[in-house]
Amino acid sequence: MSPSRMAMRLIVIAGVLFGAAGAGVWFAGCGERGGGADVPVPAARLVTQPLPDFDPELARKLVADGALLLDVRSQDEYAERHLEGAKLIPAEDLADRLEEVTALTGGNLDRPIVVYCRSGRRAAAAKVTLLAAGYSAVTNLGGLQDWESGAAVPSP
Repeated sequence: MSPSRMAMRLIVIAGVLFGAAGAGVWFAGCGERGGGADVPVPAARLVTQPLPDFDPELARKLVADGALLLDVRSQDEYAERHLEGAKLIPAEDLADRLEEVTALTGGNLDRPIVVYCRSGRRAAAAKVTLLAAGYSAVTNLGGLQDWESGAAVPSP
């Protein structure tokens, strides 16, 4: 494992330990060139009011407006049932697959991301990982059942 990947994993672990609320402040400089505490972070990159979690109405609006819908459950759970248009990156793999998120967002750290799992626990950890990586507009939908009835589609 490369030193930079190891450092990112340690940052993500620390973020999970300190919690999502602290992550927005603790990691405010992550993802910026230079990344040091002495490097000013542009005002547009500071997250003063993170997106609320467990708000299906907000999640549906964000997705309708082009947000990335990210399923962080297992491959088996995804194959059984998932939301239409959702991309799968299991929560336990997310820190190692952030380059896929970069590709899915076109490198736009401000593009909204809606994460979900079965109950919201894995999605909460995924939100911390994404905030630590510099994404500024992440919301935890919660569980698959929190989406409006009938929106989840079985895999063909």
